[in-house]
Amino acid sequence: MDEEPERTKRWEGGYERTWEILKEDESGSLKATIEDILFKAKRKRVFEHHGQVRLGMMRHLYVVVDGSRTMEDQDLKPNRLTCTLKLLEYFVEEYFDQNPISQIGIIVTKSKRAEKLTELSDTCPDTQAEKCSSSSAASRPVTPLIFMTSSRHIPRHPR
Repeated sequence: MDEEPERTKRWEGGYERTWEILKEDESGSLKATIEDILFKAKRKRVFEHHGQVRLGMMRHLYVVVDGSRTMEDQDLKPNRLTCTLKLLEYFVEEYFDQNPISQIGIIVTKSKRAEKLTELSDTCPDTQAEKCSSSSAASRPVTPLIFMTSSRHIPRHPR
């Protein structure tokens, strides 16, 4: 009888020759390779989930965070401001995963005025709780003015 090579099941196909994929760095660690594999798997899941993602599109986004004293309420644990900043960090990470050539900035409204916490940047901005907290009311009318003056350098595109 002829010996046929054993065929693998389709679900086993991803586990063939895994030793070729793993590569050690100078210190002998596999961490960089594993992180790269996880990043590629995450990106693949995002593409499958979102369908048509336009990676070549440059986006400019300002996120406005309320820094008034109402953010110190503890209806969310430990308080609203801490929860907002944690969610903002997660959002920014996902934003740059899906929009690699885009820019993001943060505006904080506090003490009846708005101020830029970070300029438009293509790196993850540092969200600092002490710069966001305040002891007075937020200012919504000033926020669009800050955005308009900050976005003057952004090129206008025809519709």
